Amino acid sequence: MFRHSLFFIVFLSILASAPLGAFANQTDTEALMEQMQRDREALLETTENIHKQLANPSAQQSEKAKAAVADMFNIDEMLAPYRERPAAETKEHLRAKLKGKPVIDHPVMVNFLDDLIRDEKALKDVSGIISDKKKLGAFVVINLLVFLIGMMFKKLHKAKNEKASFAMKTFRFLWRFSIMTSIRIGVLIYFFGSNLSRTWNIFTNHFFS
Repeated sequence: MFRHSLFFIVFLSILASAPLGAFANQTDTEALMEQMQRDREALLETTENIHKQLANPSAQQSEKAKAAVADMFNIDEMLAPYRERPAAETKEHLRAKLKGKPVIDHPVMVNFLDDLIRDEKALKDVSGIISDKKKLGAFVVINLLVFLIGMMFKKLHKAKNEKASFAMKTFRFLWRFSIMTSIRIGVLIYFFGSNLSRTWNIFTNHFFS
């Protein structure tokens, strides 16, 4: 699935970069087919290289994979039109988007989102999470194990809760929830703390200052 997605993205890139007049005077079918074959081979080679870099995360290949993903998800280029507009205008745009939505329809949230989008490092660091496939895979596996452990605790407490009081049931639920949530947060910080630190700093500046 991922390989097919890369194939499609690279194909669009080649198509977009091809000169519009390349075949304006080309009436020879054989020459046209040869050109299409060369483009197809270049596309396959590019896709295969990116796929190998992401599938074999050695030190050098990992850096190349990160660069490939960065080229596909160029945050600065995507957000340039937003960042070029005045803050008052973009904040008004955010207010209109968030209007009527519970919790997030608040001036502090508008200011936070505007600063987050304008920051040159925060979203770029967050997008870097998907470039390290080895770390991302380990994060998913550990979270799956944490989920299974949580299910075991839940079944254990369910058996004990049959004769327990309401207060004891509530205590056990809160205890289990606190422990499992702390573990999940700890795992997230361990793997991606550096990717999320800038976003967290912006968040705390707006909500806890």
